[in-house]
Amino acid sequence: MASSTTATAESGALSVASRRLSGSDGGWGRRPEIEEKERFEEVFKGEEGRFEKRSCVDYFEVGGRARRVWERGLDDEGLMELLERGDKEGSVEGVRVRAFFLKRSPDTPYIQKRLRITSGLMHDICSRFQISKTFVESLFDKQIWSGNGCFTQRNTEGRITRLELFYRGNSWWRDRTQVYVLHDFDERSITYLTVNCSETAIKRIRERDVVLRPFALDALLADEALKAWQDAINHYRGRLIHYEYRDVDTDDKHALATATNELHGLTTNLHRVTEHLADFRERMEFLRDALKTYYMVVGQNRERWRLGGGGDEGLDVDESLKFLIDGAKMGRRWAVNYLARATSLINLMFHHCSQTDNKIFAALTSTSVEITRLTSTLGEEAQRDNSAVVTLSVLAMLFLPGTFVAVGQKALKVPYLSPLTLDKTQGIFGMSFFSYTPASNGTTMTKESFSLSNKWWLYFAVTIPLTLAVFGVWDAWRRRRLRLRARNKNRDVK
Repeated sequence: MASSTTATAESGALSVASRRLSGSDGGWGRRPEIEEKERFEEVFKGEEGRFEKRSCVDYFEVGGRARRVWERGLDDEGLMELLERGDKEGSVEGVRVRAFFLKRSPDTPYIQKRLRITSGLMHDICSRFQISKTFVESLFDKQIWSGNGCFTQRNTEGRITRLELFYRGNSWWRDRTQVYVLHDFDERSITYLTVNCSETAIKRIRERDVVLRPFALDALLADEALKAWQDAINHYRGRLIHYEYRDVDTDDKHALATATNELHGLTTNLHRVTEHLADFRERMEFLRDALKTYYMVVGQNRERWRLGGGGDEGLDVDESLKFLIDGAKMGRRWAVNYLARATSLINLMFHHCSQTDNKIFAALTSTSVEITRLTSTLGEEAQRDNSAVVTLSVLAMLFLPGTFVAVGQKALKVPYLSPLTLDKTQGIFGMSFFSYTPASNGTTMTKESFSLSNKWWLYFAVTIPLTLAVFGVWDAWRRRRLRLRARNKNRDVK
């Protein structure tokens, strides 16, 4: 019960501080041309899908040489207690630097992963430090190409009292990192709000107070991101060299498909790396411009602003940013080189496949030519057979009418089979036009005799016209069939 009362009191204190710091309008709406009230409110309306029910925030604070706080896994009550304690202690030597490290839940979908902080605590932090609405709106944007922001705020005298900047970036294919930085020259404080800061970066921050130098923490986060991209490029380089120094068996379709798919994925990733490195370079240029703005503002607030205590105040972070820019340029140049080489390997495999396919096609063509030749030979043989059949048919038609006219039938009675009769077929010389009696030396002497009917011309008078008629009918039928075939061929052509 006591803890609940304490949490309520601290929450009320935060609300009062929020109203005190933000003014009558809550500090929102300073840039209505790029800020949308509906989008900002939407961030906290759908809190079930964007925030956890229990906070887990890492907090770091340092003020001059005297105060140093580092706490991990803080919930709402613990974080508010630290903030209230810092307000009660008052001013410190130099400038107070504080940093909030937020994480996203690993068990939620990519891009819209929940923040491991309650919506109430997130809203109180935004109100207390007047965090830019534009940054809050971009926390759950699906796209990764939102711009970088660097805003200033002046008092009634025209002096710049606040300098805030925010940006985002990716480290290899890990979750994107988002950073918000507020320089409050009246309160003499610097506030960092980072999302998905890597553990190696947090370890480096703990080992040395790099936050006491202007923009040193930003350079450290950028250095972590660049090293991650360099590791990615080295990984892709190893995969590329694996295929450059190994002959892929183009006859093995499975091995060829596997190599082609992996190289295609490699080129896709290298395309993405080159664009991410281009974004990284632009982000470093943005930080350099923001650093120049910072030095300009510090010149206006020299009496109130003293940042240092890290033992290396004489070192300029701009030189580190230029080094990171050169590293990004070199990494991108080699990524483009590896991309071109991977593309060349894909083309080489394609040409090998084309040559193999051409050989197969040539073999199929040769087989087809041989089949065509054999088919032509079979056609010629069939044509010769057809000619022979036609010749035989013509001869049959030539003799058929004469045979039909010449052949007759004669009934033959067999006494012992009576009343059975048999048909006896006679040939051309068995016609009644001719009569032939052979000589006989039996009991009766018979002389050989041969006689011809005076009606013999009737045979030729009937046979010749009938033969011509048969040939005429056959020729007419043949011509009609040829005309029908030609007509069907023309129809198919049309």
